[in-house]
Amino acid sequence: MNYLEKLASKRMNVRIVNYVNVSQAITEVLTVAALFGQHWKEVGLPHPIPIACVGCGDADRKLLEGIAKITKGMFTMVDSMEELSTFFRRQVILSRFVAQFSHDMSQLRSLLALQQFMRACGEAVEESEARSLRGLLGAMLIGAALEDSDDDDDDGDSKSYPTPPPLGTRIRRGPQWKWGDQDGRGVGTIVKHSDTKGWVDVRWDNGRKNSYRFGKDNAMDVKIVNEPRKVTFHEGVQVGVRVVRGKDWKWGDQDGGSGSKGYVYDVSELTGVCKVRWDDGRTNTYRNGAEGAFDLRVLPEDVSGLGTPSSSTRGKDPEECSVM
Repeated sequence: MNYLEKLASKRMNVRIVNYVNVSQAITEVLTVAALFGQHWKEVGLPHPIPIACVGCGDADRKLLEGIAKITKGMFTMVDSMEELSTFFRRQVILSRFVAQFSHDMSQLRSLLALQQFMRACGEAVEESEARSLRGLLGAMLIGAALEDSDDDDDDGDSKSYPTPPPLGTRIRRGPQWKWGDQDGRGVGTIVKHSDTKGWVDVRWDNGRKNSYRFGKDNAMDVKIVNEPRKVTFHEGVQVGVRVVRGKDWKWGDQDGGSGSKGYVYDVSELTGVCKVRWDDGRTNTYRNGAEGAFDLRVLPEDVSGLGTPSSSTRGKDPEECSVM
C-alpha cells in the first residue's frame, strides 16, 4: 500500500490545534512544536508530523503561524464555530479526494480536479479557497509519505517478481486460481499495480474488485486474455472497454494519434472522469460527463443493443452519449 492509500485508508497525520488563552511563553510553545518538526528524531517519533493550526476568536495568530511554519503544516483563521465546522468537514472531503485519486498524482495536484470533487460532494469552493485546501492536502501527504518511507526500510522482500501487465489489461483466472467465484467466472481488468510486490489489483466485469498473485508465492492467479469488454449503448464507458477519441476531444495526440485505441481502467461517476491506457503505453484522465463533455467513445464493435439506461446516460440525447 503506497503512502497516498495509507493516508486515505488509515488516518490523517495532521494534528489540528486550536489554542485559546495560551498561558505559556510563545518561545516555549514553539520549542515544543519543533519536536514535531526538525527535532523529531530526538523524541523518538517515526517521522516529522505536520501540524495544521486553526485559529478561532482571539487566538494568537503569530503563535499559530509559527507552529505551522516550524512543522511544515498550515495555518488558517476562522471567525466562528460554524466556519470551524466547515473546515473539519472539508478536511474529511480531502481524505476522500485522496482515496479517489491515490494512484494519480496529477489529479491530486490539480486545482480544477479538487474544485470539481468538492462540488460533487456538495461543497463548492472558489479558487482561492481551493488553494488553501491544497496547502492542507500537501501537509497531509508529507506526513503519509514519510511514514511510507519508514515502512519501505523494513521491507525485507528482495525477491524479483514478473513485471505486471499494463493497466487496462484484460485477464481471466489463471493456473493457480484459488479464490472461488470472486471473478464470476468471467473477465476482468487490471486497474492498479499493487504496492505489495507480486500482486495486481483487478476489477471484474461483475463489479467486484480484489488483489491477486502475479508472481507471489510462485503463483499466477490470473492470465492475460484478448477479450475487450462488451457494453450496451446505454452502459457507455465502463472499466475494460476499448475507446477512441470522442466528440469533445481536445487533447491533441495524447492518445498516440487519430484512430488510436485505449483501454479504460477506472471510471468515476462521482467526478465524471475516466482513466485510459493507450496502445502506446501512455495513461491519462479524460472527461466522461465532467463539464458536460465526453472526450471518448466506445469502439462500435464493442457495443451491442440498447440495454437499460445507466445513471450517466439516462435522459441524454444519443449524440451526447459516449459510444459510437
